[in-house]
Parts: sequence; structure tokens; C-alpha cells
Amino acid sequence: MGLYDLASLILILNHGPISRIRFSRTIYFVHKELTRKKLMRIDDIAYLRLPLGPVPEGYMTLASDHPDIVIRPIAGSGLSYEAEEFTLPDEPKSVDGSPNAEHAEQQQIQRIIQRTLLALQTHPTSELVSASHDQSWTYHKNGERYFLTPADLKNTFPFLNITLRFRLKRPTNNEIGLLQATLLRGMLKDIVRESTDLEYPDEIKSADNNQATPKSPGNHAKTEQQGKSSKEPPQSRGTE
Repeated sequence: MGLYDLASLILILNHGPISRIRFSRTIYFVHKELTRKKLMRIDDIAYLRLPLGPVPEGYMTLASDHPDIVIRPIAGSGLSYEAEEFTLPDEPKSVDGSPNAEHAEQQQIQRIIQRTLLALQTHPTSELVSASHDQSWTYHKNGERYFLTPADLKNTFPFLNITLRFRLKRPTNNEIGLLQATLLRGMLKDIVRESTDLEYPDEIKSADNNQATPKSPGNHAKTEQQGKSSKEPPQSRGTE
């Protein structure tokens, strides 16, 4: 199942429009849940790394490529990038009329999507944004394309492995501030990371390689000795 089929099914089963940012995160979490249940594949949908989180590849042109998915403005929205919502035409197609509706797998997919949508309804958009910052999103830079990994699937949000949780309900009017703060933090982190890459490219490359290759216990002492020798004081240079 690709992006268009999954997006259409989500909008049908949601029985209502979904704002732009929330819809991209909804697709992300539903894709993860269906992949965990082996009803979708990791490579069915690729993602682009953006400051607020992963966005499905092709999401920006979803409505223009498929006229049966409609984007309409949201009146009174305080955020330009959250001033639109995705919806279906006035008379959307019904999943019950689909030729595949009688198949057990299709019915299972629909049940999992409905279950995920209900779970996501208990969380504001700002929490969906934060929860989507999985390992792959953290390791990539803005604009880079990537696929889900097994490590990303370990984050089972919105189905947390906790029997009892306490969550303070934030005022609705603070939701815009939370999204703006999350966007700003993400942009600042990217600026610092890119500046560090430019000034110390060799050190960053070495650190990335060390993270990608786990060290065995037997080589621990040797690694430490090599690390000490590599950290000799650099040649003095002029003040920038």
C-alpha cells in the first residue's frame, strides 16, 4: 500500500478533515503500526526529514496529484503552515463498497487504522510532532530522504507500554506556541549541527563512524589508548 491508498483510507475512516501537520504525523504512525503488524512494508513509504518531523515523500503534492483528496483553508488559524486541512469530497467513496472489503486482510487493516486513529485523538498535535522524532529523524539532516528502520518501530506511540499514565491537559490556545517552540528548537539544532560540520568535518565524521560501529568489549582498552593519542593538543591558531 502506497501513500495515496493509505492517506485515502485514513481520511475515510476518520470521518472528518485533518490539519496538514497532524495528517502527516497520522500517516507516519499508522504506517508504523501496520508495518509492525506485517500489513505494510518499511519501503512502502519514504520520508523527508523536516524540522517538525518526518513528512511522507509526495505529501506536498498529494492533493494536486489526486483530485479526490481535497485541501481547504482553516479559518482563524494562527500558523501559516497549519492553515490548511486535508479532507475528501462531499460524497467520499465508502470502504464497504470496495471489492477488497470482504477480504480478511483488508478488514484487519481497517481495524488497525481505526484503533490508531482513536489512540491519536487523545494527543494534541504538538505531542504527535515530538513523538515522531525517532532515531532515523535524529540521524538525518533537513531535506534528506530515508525509510523507517527497526529502531524506529520500537517507538510504539501512541500505544505505550505503560499501564497507567498521568498527563496534564494543556490549554488549547497554547497549542500554537508549542508547535512554534518545537519548530524553533529543531531549526536551532540543525544550525548548530551544520556549523559544527563545517568547522570540524573530520571530528564529526569520526564520531559518526564510532556511533555506527559498536565496539566490542575486547577492544575497549585499545580504543581508549587510540583515543588518547588522537586527542593531542591541536596547533595554535589565530583568534577568529
